[in-house]
Amino acid sequence: MSLRDRKLVSMLSAVSLALAGCTAFAQQTAESPDNLRTEQGSGSAPPPVASECVKAAPGWATQLTVGQWERVSLNTLASQDPRNDPDVNPNYPNSPPWNGTIGQRGVIEAWNGGAFACKYGEFGALIAYGGGHNDYYGSEIYAFDLGMREWRRVSDPYPGPNNWPYFSGRYPDGSAIPPHTYDYVDYDEVTHRFYIFKGQHTLGPPSNSTAVPVLHVFNLETLQWEDGGMNDGVTMFSGGFSAYDPRRNVFWVQGAPTNGAAFTRIDPSVVSGSGERGEFTNYPSHTAWANGRPLNVGAVGAIDPNNDIMVYPSFRDSQNVWARDLTRPQEQAIAINHGGQAPSYASATGWEWSPARNAFLYWRGGGQVHELKPPASGWRNQQWVWTRIANSSTSPTVPRNDNGPYSKFRVATFDEFDLAIVINEGTEGHVWVMRIPND
Repeated sequence: MSLRDRKLVSMLSAVSLALAGCTAFAQQTAESPDNLRTEQGSGSAPPPVASECVKAAPGWATQLTVGQWERVSLNTLASQDPRNDPDVNPNYPNSPPWNGTIGQRGVIEAWNGGAFACKYGEFGALIAYGGGHNDYYGSEIYAFDLGMREWRRVSDPYPGPNNWPYFSGRYPDGSAIPPHTYDYVDYDEVTHRFYIFKGQHTLGPPSNSTAVPVLHVFNLETLQWEDGGMNDGVTMFSGGFSAYDPRRNVFWVQGAPTNGAAFTRIDPSVVSGSGERGEFTNYPSHTAWANGRPLNVGAVGAIDPNNDIMVYPSFRDSQNVWARDLTRPQEQAIAINHGGQAPSYASATGWEWSPARNAFLYWRGGGQVHELKPPASGWRNQQWVWTRIANSSTSPTVPRNDNGPYSKFRVATFDEFDLAIVINEGTEGHVWVMRIPND
């Protein structure tokens, strides 16, 4: 059976599970902040939607050795640094107004994630963006084109001067003031836009003191920033995470654990009368504990489309893996039962769903890639199984500031196989890929 056929079988199985679970249950009431939605969901889910992005892999990728990390980039992110562009840097050849303390290195090294834009170019692109605190103030976007195997700077940073604060979270040119993004960034293939789920009104002071619950939107067709809405009343501190839900064409965002945080559904297709993109529905934040530990910062989220759940490992100070039922988003997440050939648990990990394996991929550095596979049924109670699926003799080097890959580790799905992609070596390092073994 081909990979495409196996994906179709998986989708049909998921439809059957969804139909079997489409029983509504009684509405309950609960004490919660006024800005949080408390009504119960229906317990049902829309059927899986086939991605328009799945296509034949680029020729160079078909020649890769299965299960081996390989360097594929033909240039570096540093080669696109706007500091060295006299048409962009008003202080050229000196340090630009947006330099911060570490310059462009902050895009990769300063607690930032990324996204995979499957409709960018012929084969998709890994999107990089970020800065935060006093590390880097540049608001430019970068794309690593899988077809060209090259980095491109697809927008320019706000040139300054900076007159803090900007309470909208945007510079005067409309670009996003860069936070530490953690896993607060993602892409939606329907609108073909890159989204950032938190903002800052000032850079320099500690990030949580200047956080703004704003949605930032970058149009990858026009290469222009667009206005996103403000999720008023919700606290968006550093360290939360997000995931794109292909069944509903929405994002789910869990704010970092703190008072005022929420578990939020964001519909990017809704545009207000004032032109701001995004509709927010807030549910109670994650407050569950397991094995004596709560959710901590540094988690990364991804969605199992078959079981319709958002799954996120919280390995900063525990070995908990949490799952939240997206058909009942007002309910708390549960800690799943997992065992097997487990990795060395670490936070800020790479964590992505692999359609080819019907499992989550885990990578935190080195040659090994692990998967966590859901049980055939009973995801709430049955054991999920860890397996090491690759032990590459080559691997990305550790960056000088190893703050984790977060969502700079992504999976591109093609007809023939899934391709893991990561940039974590720093702006002068390589993009690495691995052809994931088929299940």
